[in-house]
Amino acid sequence: MTRLHQFADLWIVVGRTSTIFPLMLLAALFMGKRSVGELPVFDLLVVLTLGSIVAADIVDPRIDHAHTAASIVMVVLLERLVSWAAVRYRRFRLVTSFEPTVVVYQGKLLDRNIGSIRYTIDNVLQMLRDKGVFDVSRVEMAIVEGTGKLTVLERGQPFSYTLIVEGIVNEDSLRVHGKSMAWLEEQLRAQGIESLGDVFYASFGSDGRVSVSRRRESEAGVPRFRH
Repeated sequence: MTRLHQFADLWIVVGRTSTIFPLMLLAALFMGKRSVGELPVFDLLVVLTLGSIVAADIVDPRIDHAHTAASIVMVVLLERLVSWAAVRYRRFRLVTSFEPTVVVYQGKLLDRNIGSIRYTIDNVLQMLRDKGVFDVSRVEMAIVEGTGKLTVLERGQPFSYTLIVEGIVNEDSLRVHGKSMAWLEEQLRAQGIESLGDVFYASFGSDGRVSVSRRRESEAGVPRFRH
């Protein structure tokens, strides 16, 4: 009888694996594009939660399979809700993710910023070497992104500072460059924009130019890529 039970449990595991995989594939497609190696913290929690639910269902035949399917659907719907809120509300997005941290500026390592994200100088130097940078003095700016990835801008490379994101002005950028709101509004009017709410993104380049992307920018002529 024990062997029969073991054989029956084996077939239950095989059946559950074959049915849960298509459900997980649909869930992944429904949640949308994600770079697996650079998941934001909430998406990482979603992946870990789904993995735990599926693993428990597969290895323990006593767990109701329908309950597992319901749990997966609920986690995916929750992820979609949080993703929608993050897109719709910038403040919510900032709360549910890590902000970028500057760890090198004008060739100088910033020890307080490095310590604030619980990195060591060895971590930063290794990440710089991974980027092909062996001389810190060559770095204009290095930023640890919210995903933990290091972005490096070397001296002499063109760059830009963020001025506006989704209609919200980055006052720090204005202050650092000695610019005022009046100057910014004048730059926007020169490009035919009267309201900050019409700006999706604006930046101030190292060449002194202000680049603006409007909300609902026209997609006419944008190439479509198919796989």
